[in-house]
Amino acid sequence: MEQNSTPNNIPKGKGESGLIKKTLQLFFSLTIPICIVAFALGIYAYQIKTRPKAQRKKLPRQARLVSVETISKTTCPATIFAMGTVVSAREITINPEVTGVITEIDPVVLPGGVIQEGQILYEIDLRDYQAIVRQRESEVEKAELNLKLELGNQTIAQQEYSMLEEVIQEQDKELVLRKPHLTEARVSLQAAKSKLDQAKLDVQRCTIRAPFNAVIKEKYADLGARVSPTNPLVSVIGVDEFWIEVLVPVDQLRWLDIPQTNEDTGSAVRIYNSSAWGEEVYREGRVIRLLGQLEEQGRKAQVLVAVRDPLGLDGKAQPLLISSFVRVEIQGRLISDVFPIQREYIRSGNQVWITNEDMNLEIRSAEIVFRSKDTVYIRNGFQEGDQIITTDISTPVEGMPLRVDDTRAKQPLDASRTEGKPE
Repeated sequence: MEQNSTPNNIPKGKGESGLIKKTLQLFFSLTIPICIVAFALGIYAYQIKTRPKAQRKKLPRQARLVSVETISKTTCPATIFAMGTVVSAREITINPEVTGVITEIDPVVLPGGVIQEGQILYEIDLRDYQAIVRQRESEVEKAELNLKLELGNQTIAQQEYSMLEEVIQEQDKELVLRKPHLTEARVSLQAAKSKLDQAKLDVQRCTIRAPFNAVIKEKYADLGARVSPTNPLVSVIGVDEFWIEVLVPVDQLRWLDIPQTNEDTGSAVRIYNSSAWGEEVYREGRVIRLLGQLEEQGRKAQVLVAVRDPLGLDGKAQPLLISSFVRVEIQGRLISDVFPIQREYIRSGNQVWITNEDMNLEIRSAEIVFRSKDTVYIRNGFQEGDQIITTDISTPVEGMPLRVDDTRAKQPLDASRTEGKPE
């Protein structure tokens, strides 16, 4: 019996249709997900392409808030601030000019005692010198008597010469007329008078007087001591005037009035000693000389300032003591047509920050005419009413926008107000 080759006895037409059906099922099972994914990607791409885009805008510049100060042109003195040391103008040690025993001493002769010019300080025993004066007086009388005798002899010699004139030789004429004898008598009288003057002077020197108004610095000899010209009696310091040796930078000397003669008037000076007198109290003095050498340590010039009545003996001023270290303010020459600004507003050596008409930062170089303790005087490149920036800016850039804090705006700097205050 013949068997059919179709498996499972399936007819041939039905087998082919099943294959096609499976193929279609496989096709659709793959195609539909792909289409869905492709559709989704298309929609996503469309949304990305058609989404709204944010426009990038340039950020507006932020104006920096600053405070300003209006500058004003003025004329003011160049005030020089310096330090100095008080020294004596006159200081001497008094020695006796004769030898003897001290018999009297004025009670004021003690360290710190104030003495007046011509006041008697010491008395030396003068009895020996008075005896010498009497002796010299007798010698003068004897010499005067010898001169009178010789003048009488001159008359006799003249008569003898008139009788013997024809027989006396010319070289013997002076001897006959006793001219050498007359000269000797006159010279002896003059010598006797000179010795008498010296003896009287020694008597006067037994009284030691103050050479000028002074204060006793140190006392060396006391009552009963035997002294000689090699022994000091007392050292004194003149109280009419003290000097202050002031150290001034060399470049500031051109602003000072320094006298060349005693008739010239130097720059006025204020002297402060805040630790002894207080902050606002000061004495007045004058520049009198410029010393001829620089100070060795700081290489500064040395200016001499004179102060009258330094110890305040009139009761109207505070005492200025020797060796005091004081602060001085020297009123120098006038500086005209300058703008005074505070030191802290000078940037990078000589630059000043200005707000221009467009409210932008402008950096200008300043011509510095004079630098004082708190103030700098500038000139050229600035105008009346310019506003300088007083606020610190960490990174200043030329042209950066600014806005002014009107509540903190400052008035023009008053140079006399800033410079006149003590430290």
